[in-house]
Amino acid sequence: MRLARLLVCALALLNLFGCQSLREQRLAAHYPPAVVDGFEAGCSSWRSATGPLGQFDKDAPRYMAEPLYTQGWDDGFRQCEDVQRIDDW
Repeated sequence: MRLARLLVCALALLNLFGCQSLREQRLAAHYPPAVVDGFEAGCSSWRSATGPLGQFDKDAPRYMAEPLYTQGWDDGFRQCEDVQRIDDW
């Protein structure tokens, strides 16, 4: 009975978190919105830079003006780069 209750609780939590986007998960984990915005932009920029057109996309004014956005952008860029490196290995 206890195992069944634990399993139901685990599945409920998994369902709850499985329905959230990465953005929603980070905001729910109390990341500042500017960090989350920067992370998404950095990862997207890395994907664009490595795409067929090789374009690099960065909101330079925001990157220079907002330290939290800068931190998120750098983290997102590096994390997406690392994920690709692991996939290629």
